[in-house]
Amino acid sequence: MIAFILSLTLILAGCSSSASSSQTQKKTLLKEVKIGISSWIGFAPMYLAAKEGLFKKNGVNVKLQTIQSATDRRTAMAANRIQGFMTTVDTHVVTAASDIPVYQVLALDTSSGGDGIVAKKEIKSFKDLKGKRVAIDTSGGASYFWFLYELDKNGMNMNDVTMVNMSAGDAGAAFVSKKVDAAVTWQPWLTKAKKTSFTCLAFE
Repeated sequence: MIAFILSLTLILAGCSSSASSSQTQKKTLLKEVKIGISSWIGFAPMYLAAKEGLFKKNGVNVKLQTIQSATDRRTAMAANRIQGFMTTVDTHVVTAASDIPVYQVLALDTSSGGDGIVAKKEIKSFKDLKGKRVAIDTSGGASYFWFLYELDKNGMNMNDVTMVNMSAGDAGAAFVSKKVDAAVTWQPWLTKAKKTSFTCLAFE
């Protein structure tokens, strides 16, 4: 986290224009930087840093802007509506392949049980998803590739399920409101799903 904050400080310092040639010891808050972020629990340290004022203490004015979809965060970056975004490595590769100049500043977290597949109680195993409606972000993120891996591991393919494209947060909400049979999602929806009749099929 400290490395990330210092990196942002250096980036902003390089982009800011000097008001005069004289140096001053007075700390000044640099120009605002908008960082796109989703509700993925692994990004929680960013919210903590903002709450504790760590950005401002290091002379950086950071605004966290909630954008759930990785595709939407990438689009916002390309349009310069944000100056950076939190993402997974696979999304970073797609962003670079889209000719959007990006730099990876920090590996913030490692997923260990952060993503999960929740399903209606009558769905007892992964293979029982055949013919069911599964809410999942199909834009090419980590959850999507993981789900494809699970399909292959169970001798299935994409044609065996009906994928309903939506962000992980929306997928969780859709499952809790019983609009789909299963969902690939993360917190807080994994916890909220416990209040419904559900089966947890897998964790990443």
